Amino acid sequence: MSPAERPMTAAELLDTVEVERLALRPGDILVFKCPMRLSDAEYTEISERIKAWLPDNKAMLLEGGMDVAVLRAEA
Repeated sequence: MSPAERPMTAAELLDTVEVERLALRPGDILVFKCPMRLSDAEYTEISERIKAWLPDNKAMLLEGGMDVAVLRAEA
C-alpha cells in the first residue's frame, strides 16, 4: 500500500486540524467531528488526548460523518 492509499492515523489527523481559540467554561461540552470511521485504537487515542487537554470539559466524538442536533417542538 502506498503512503497515499494508507489511512490517516489519529495522530496525523490531529496534526492536520486547524484550531481556533475558544472561550470554554467548566461544564461546556465540545463536539469533535471526524469524517471517517476510527479504529478502536484511534478513538481511544483521540479521547485520551481530549481529556488531557480539556480536563474541565466534557467532549463528544462523532465519527464517520455523524452529526448531532436537537429538534424541539414549540410549546
